[in-house]
Amino acid sequence: MKTAKEHVGGMVLKRYKIQEDILKNKSFLEYVTSVSTIISTKDTGIANRLKSLASAIRLSKIYKKNFGVYWNSSINIQNQDGSPHRPPSKFSDSFENDFEIDDLDLYEPHDALLMRTWRLCVMASDGIQPGFCKHIDNYAPTGIAIDFEYDRIPDHLKEIYSEIFSMFNLKGHIQKKINGFQKRHFDDKTISVHMRSYNDAAGTRGKRSGVYSFDLDNFIDEMKKQDDDCSFFVCSDSAEAVEYIRSIFGNRVITYSMSHIRSNEDDIIELYLLSKNKLIIGTKSSTFTEVAWWLSSCKMESVIV
Repeated sequence: MKTAKEHVGGMVLKRYKIQEDILKNKSFLEYVTSVSTIISTKDTGIANRLKSLASAIRLSKIYKKNFGVYWNSSINIQNQDGSPHRPPSKFSDSFENDFEIDDLDLYEPHDALLMRTWRLCVMASDGIQPGFCKHIDNYAPTGIAIDFEYDRIPDHLKEIYSEIFSMFNLKGHIQKKINGFQKRHFDDKTISVHMRSYNDAAGTRGKRSGVYSFDLDNFIDEMKKQDDDCSFFVCSDSAEAVEYIRSIFGNRVITYSMSHIRSNEDDIIELYLLSKNKLIIGTKSSTFTEVAWWLSSCKMESVIV
């Protein structure tokens, strides 16, 4: 007998196949103009999911459609030992917005477009040329994308997506934790540091392909360039990396939670806290670094290593 997770995951994959078949006979433009609802269905990490939802919202505004988010309760990432990356959760566990779709079967394939990409959608009118984005994959094979390009992104797109990311309203208890931590620990000399070691199974595959890279020494070098009286708010998927950083910078290092048992709420709190400072030293090709920058309304200076 299939588990609930396997049933839900299989249902979504079936819908993707139906959508692919539809797109064999229709252009994307014909499809998106014919549906009534655009649904974000990305099932990997928090930042990827938020980017997918941001794209669904943008398309809904352009084509005057309804939109929603369908989050499979389990994040489709495994740790190296095969254990789940995070305990199950729903969009509505963390956000106040009434965006959640609980039953995908209520939306017929020919009347709903599923957004499965982590890419931020761009339109032909945005003027993004081939090769603009250096991160190439199946969703952007010619580099017509803005992901990971930070200050190179045209101002009108910064404005559009900053406004969309600002729409996400956190649950009151989560916002209270963020506000309290920021007030207790951050000042004008606090710098955000996000080190994504890609220490999960999916990340390891990415490192083998050369798409992702992580070098702790590069982070240390960038941190040493900063003023001696600054502090560092450090987040990472590697407790060992954080402890090594702490051994060098001592009590200048601030962390939110390095518990071995983490939740999606912990990730969301760290994501939003990363966005609260004037500078982020972040990881190449990490959507977690990238979304923190978007949540700052593109006001943070970014140093990507």
